[in-house]
Amino acid sequence: MSPNEQELESLGADAAEREKLAAALVKLRARCDAAHIQYEDYEYEGITYLTILLPNGREKRPVVVQTSERAVALSELPFEQYVVLGDYVAICHYEQGLIEASIRGFGTRPVLSQLSWRLFQKPHRELREHPVTIQIPAAAAENAPTIRIHSQSRRLTALFERAETVPSIGIEGLQVATHDQAVTKLERIAEAVFFQLDFRLDLSVALARERVPAPGAEVIGRRTRPDPQDVLTYPVSQYDSKPASLYWYGRSATGMPLLQFLAYYQCIEYYFPVYAQREAIRRTRNAIKNPAFSVHNDSDMIRLLSTIQIGRSSGLGDERAQLRATILECVDADDLRLFLTAETNRKDFFVSHYKPISDVKIPLAAKDADLRNGVADRIYAIRCRIVHTKVAPHEGQLELLLPFSKEADLLTHDIELVRYVARQALVAASAPLSL
Repeated sequence: MSPNEQELESLGADAAEREKLAAALVKLRARCDAAHIQYEDYEYEGITYLTILLPNGREKRPVVVQTSERAVALSELPFEQYVVLGDYVAICHYEQGLIEASIRGFGTRPVLSQLSWRLFQKPHRELREHPVTIQIPAAAAENAPTIRIHSQSRRLTALFERAETVPSIGIEGLQVATHDQAVTKLERIAEAVFFQLDFRLDLSVALARERVPAPGAEVIGRRTRPDPQDVLTYPVSQYDSKPASLYWYGRSATGMPLLQFLAYYQCIEYYFPVYAQREAIRRTRNAIKNPAFSVHNDSDMIRLLSTIQIGRSSGLGDERAQLRATILECVDADDLRLFLTAETNRKDFFVSHYKPISDVKIPLAAKDADLRNGVADRIYAIRCRIVHTKVAPHEGQLELLLPFSKEADLLTHDIELVRYVARQALVAASAPLSL
């Protein structure tokens, strides 16, 4: 087949796919209208796609339909009868008393093939043709729900576009009438089952979660990336290995936002003694150079000692000052503002949606303000929420920021910010490359 014939065949296939998708979407819209389910049409490169907004408690979960294959798969399901549970890859059918939730592995062996082998004692590739179900023995209590672990059903595969052989936990025979009630029962049962897997099989698993794009984020399409050939240059700098290892640890901790944040924070923290002392030296020098300073004046000496203490103390109150000093030394004020305002979603978050994580606001609205102290205070406040436990409100501590919480999922922009600062610290402390 000639190149022209191949191109014509490809165009014909694309046209057929578009026609098939358009016809399938018409049927899906009609079903949504009949069931009073919200949906949205959107266009991308001249093609109209569909987002179905399934009930999700007081929110909606978007199900994006971009291919005829997925449209057909959804049309074969009674999706109108399902509600999505929290931010889990999970659904509930109230009338049938059914909950199904996808399972993910974590820890040292999170790979799907390893997880499938540990659970089902069968190679991952065989599960599609020969699925396995783990039936958990029935409870002695009357009307206790049935619990099974198996390869996820077609409904989860179609609704969430996950591999057919991903394991899931199925619970049947529940008495459940509300979204919050269903989430609570799912979490209680799953946690009890997963603890058994951990204790008895040394297998760490959790309920899979789905990160929903923030409002205004593009549904399809990706940020344009430059060609590596155009941007790579011969290296001229070398970086401190210890904080660099913390930085790369943060980069590798995908899906673990608290761990990511702390790794980047520790990368910055590595330089506290250097830059906090540098600030103290500058303040000390300025104090001594002041013509009014006298070594015979006790007040002058007390102020001098207080200045020196900034660079030496390791108390929590002074850690904020050390973070400020490090950011002031390593981060350019204009570059920082440009970073915070370069992307619309990031700017909107720090202007309008920052409060669920911390009340500390970065004063972006003040055009001439130096944002570095505000950034330092916000990073420090989040660090405290991660590492400190909850205590009585009058003691002035913030509530603990928990893994797998909605707040943790909102850390995306703050993680980008602390990563940016960590990179600037590494760059500022770099030395000429020595081979």
